[in-house]
Amino acid sequence: MAGDVFGRRGNRQLKQLRGLRGLLERLSVALIVLLICCISLFTTFKSTSNRSGIRSGKPISVDELWETAASGGWRPSSAPRSDWPPPPVETNGYLRVRCNGGLNQQRTAICNAVLAARIMDATLVLPKLDANAYWNDNSGFHGIYDVEHFIKSLRYDVRIVETLPEISKHGKSKKLKAHQIRPLEMLLLVGIKQLL
Repeated sequence: MAGDVFGRRGNRQLKQLRGLRGLLERLSVALIVLLICCISLFTTFKSTSNRSGIRSGKPISVDELWETAASGGWRPSSAPRSDWPPPPVETNGYLRVRCNGGLNQQRTAICNAVLAARIMDATLVLPKLDANAYWNDNSGFHGIYDVEHFIKSLRYDVRIVETLPEISKHGKSKKLKAHQIRPLEMLLLVGIKQLL
């Protein structure tokens, strides 16, 4: 009976020892894997930072951080061209545009209006921005864009006026009559002008 008590106690201690040994083996394997991963990550980071031009230890100035990236000789498409012919002296009339939708759609409509005025040799009247009841904003073109900069930056591409001029006949002022052109008709006009 005494042997049974010591036998049971010995078996229990033996099982605990085996469980502890198994735990230590698993822990040592996990530690080795973690060490290998850390060494691999460190060497990868070090080689990547050397290739990407990240300077270690040297502080970067704010001006250097926000300067324009090297373009490799490419220039932005919005840069004015010196070889672009100026808009013609004589205009084929005035182009008035009403832009609707959100700001992005209005910006796109303005870009299209500038292009259409250029192709048609027309003078562009500052676009009207539809006041959107949903946004509850009626800022207009002058409230959103810098009109002086808009006209100045496009002076080599298209003539722009703020409002339609009034015509004087026999001492009386008269406004020019506007004709509404649907988008499809506008495309046809632009296409015909390109063919001529």
